[in-house]
Parts: sequence; C-alpha cells; structure tokens
Amino acid sequence: MIFTLYLSRNFNQPLMKHLCLIFFMVALASGLSGQPFAGGIKGGMAATQVAGDTYGGYTKAGINAGFFVSLELSEKWFVLMELAFVQKGSRFNPNPDLVERNAYLLRLNYAELPFMLQFRKGHFALGAGLSADFLLSHYEEVNYFVVETDDWRKLCLNSVVGVQYRLGNQWKLDFRTVNSITSIRKNAVPGSVRRYERGFGQYNDGLILSLHYTILPSAKR
Repeated sequence: MIFTLYLSRNFNQPLMKHLCLIFFMVALASGLSGQPFAGGIKGGMAATQVAGDTYGGYTKAGINAGFFVSLELSEKWFVLMELAFVQKGSRFNPNPDLVERNAYLLRLNYAELPFMLQFRKGHFALGAGLSADFLLSHYEEVNYFVVETDDWRKLCLNSVVGVQYRLGNQWKLDFRTVNSITSIRKNAVPGSVRRYERGFGQYNDGLILSLHYTILPSAKR
C-alpha cells in the first residue's frame, strides 16, 4: 500500500490508478475463479543497458519493487502477474586520463506489468512471458548537461525469461532477463540498432535479481 501511494503521488497519477485497478481486478478474479493463488511483495536490483546508445555494458543500477500474484493452473504450471516499479537506463563514466566519449546518464522510471507462464519442479521454476512498461519519468544527461527531450515512448513491450528458486515456504529468489521488443524512443538517433526485423531504434535490456515474499499463500500449500 505504501509503495502504491508513493508512486501515485510522485508520478503520473491517472496512469498509476489505472494500473493498480487492473492489477487488483485480476487478483480478485483469480481468487473468485476457485483456482489456488498466492500473492505477495518483491524487491531487488536491476542492472540495465540501452542497445543503440553506443555505450555497452550493464552499467546502470536501479531498484525493482512491487507486488505479485501467482495463479495455480495445475500441479506444475502457474501464471505469474506483477505490478512493480523498475529503474532502467544507461550510464557511462569516462576515464579523465584517457581520451574517451562524453559522460552519459539516462534514467528511465517505469511501472511494469509482467505476465509469465511458469513451469515448476522441485525448488525451481522456469518462466517466460511478456511485460508492458509504462514510462513514469525520464532524465538524460550528456557530458553533465541536461538534455531536454520528449522523444521517449510512454509504452514499451518486453520479452521476459527467468528462473526462480524456492528458499522456503514464503521466500523465492528470482532472476530474469527483460529485453525490449519495441523501441524506447519515438525516433531513430545516431547509433540506433534494429531488433526483431523492426525499424531502427533504442532498446532496454535488463538483468533483474529480486526476492519474492509470499503473504497470501495458496490454499494447497
């Protein structure tokens, strides 16, 4: 609840209200469907880069935190849905003793809504799916000067692939890779790349490590 209030007060309030409504409606529908479900909170770190910005490496660190709902389809198959806040972007700090490119910093704050299908066996779960990133705020800096632009897309689609390890009855360790399917910019810029045979653009790539804590356990567990 505190997490939701923080986002709604500091970012796009109508957007956050709609996302929270969607998330809790799906959670409610899961409970009313008669299928066993579990819910809880998650928190962790993201290491990200932007493909097409001419800077390589997962050098931008950020946080990833939010809520999740897991719906049990069968003994081994589950659907996982989340509503979370994630910080993405790119960072390059030049070495002052070398002739290198300009310093660069890009911060992109998103509300993410992932849907994943998971296969669980023993302590492990493998999952894959899609996520929608809704842009909350952005900040770009080149050589320590702020760049004012409204070139960033408000909605981005991503592929998600990950693995979970159950640490106990209520704790899970989650590692996943999240890669943009659609460009995060409205227009191509120098250095832009092509992905999935689409037009040239820039794309978020992220490695996310987080802990999931189950508050509402499944009736079967």
